[in-house]
Amino acid sequence: MNFPIGRCLSLTTVSALTAYHYTRSINIKRESLCTSNEAWYRSLPLRQTSRFWSRLLSVNIYPRSFRNPIYKYFCRVFDGDINECEHGPDHLDYYANFGEFFRRNLKPGVRPIDPESLVVSPCDGEVLANGLVTSVENLNIVVKGIPYTIKDLFQFDQYEIERLQEKQSESSLFYTCIYLNPGNYHHFHSPAKWKIRERRHITGELMSVRPEFIIWIPNLLLLNERVVYLGEYQHGLMTQTMIGATNVGSIDIYADKTLKTNQKLDDYTFRMWKEKFQSTDQMSFDKGDAFGEFKLGSCIVLVFEAPSTFHFARHTGEKIRVGERL
Repeated sequence: MNFPIGRCLSLTTVSALTAYHYTRSINIKRESLCTSNEAWYRSLPLRQTSRFWSRLLSVNIYPRSFRNPIYKYFCRVFDGDINECEHGPDHLDYYANFGEFFRRNLKPGVRPIDPESLVVSPCDGEVLANGLVTSVENLNIVVKGIPYTIKDLFQFDQYEIERLQEKQSESSLFYTCIYLNPGNYHHFHSPAKWKIRERRHITGELMSVRPEFIIWIPNLLLLNERVVYLGEYQHGLMTQTMIGATNVGSIDIYADKTLKTNQKLDDYTFRMWKEKFQSTDQMSFDKGDAFGEFKLGSCIVLVFEAPSTFHFARHTGEKIRVGERL
């Protein structure tokens, strides 16, 4: 009688992984005081899965004739516009793999930048929330009904919060949160003419940032890995925050080559890396300048000062594109 070594090894591996997953979910539930379902989801190896998908999507598709129908089907499912692609709609086979297709450039002129608007949309997507930062004391923003404090989102210290509170008598703080789905253009741009003085890279998890998950898991935007850029523009503070998400292999910033996201070293850790830019010339941007790209869908949060007379042209749930008035 042959001993089924392969089957025993498979069962042992599955049992070990299940036990590890269960133990980690119990620890998360105890430390975070969250529900069992939330703890179960957070205990999944989403960072490792995201790195795996990043590698898989970099595998070239052959034969080349398969690329056109595959990409067109993807665009039908996720509402992508192949006519805007730099090599679309008839030469999609230029993109050797899904990774290249996700990061596709657009044809010149399809995203004009509003010359009159104070601040423009940095990306294509859906407006999840926007408005006036509430409570001078707590400096809250509200996304899908969930309140987040600026202190926690940006990891501000007490001195930085007090400075913002003092400036509230001179101007107002506004915010917007935009969600990019997989079919959207994945590059993001500068929302205004500004100079960046600091970057904060906050490690964390890579949970989905789909609207239903933001509602399901309180503080999701604070738990996920994110990159915050802080600077100034014409009316004061300007910040742009890129939130990591499941299957987003990395967040690439063109002018900041030292930034590395979703690194194995940071799995299951929460820490912050600060980088102050000595030369603001390196990190000076005009409105609409190319800023960076996601490997897949995610979301961007802007928080900025503006005159009290500022008002948003777009509302929650509306679609918006790069360069359009917020």
